[in-house]
Amino acid sequence: LAADGKEAAGREVLAETLAELDGLLAVSPRDSQLHFIRGWVLRVSMRPEEALRAYRRYAALDPRAPVTFYAIACILEEFGSDKLALPCVRINYGMTVGDLARLIG
Repeated sequence: LAADGKEAAGREVLAETLAELDGLLAVSPRDSQLHFIRGWVLRVSMRPEEALRAYRRYAALDPRAPVTFYAIACILEEFGSDKLALPCVRINYGMTVGDLARLIG
């Protein structure tokens, strides 16, 4: 029962954080960092489609940020689309494995 309470509290914190991020994005829709953080919160909340949209928006605003491509590939892999991870990055962002390795380090 205690674990259920902690899980519920965690979901509540994530929901509150997401609401706060949405409010900040309403004021600053071009803040790439807010989109990245929103993607992370959605990923942890088990909302992969929405997380991908947030990460893609981040990538559109900050196209040379290597962490975005890594996050997108991880989300695709984590939620059962691992065969799509590299092609997604390659097709959508024109990057190869070598490009990613150089950017991520």
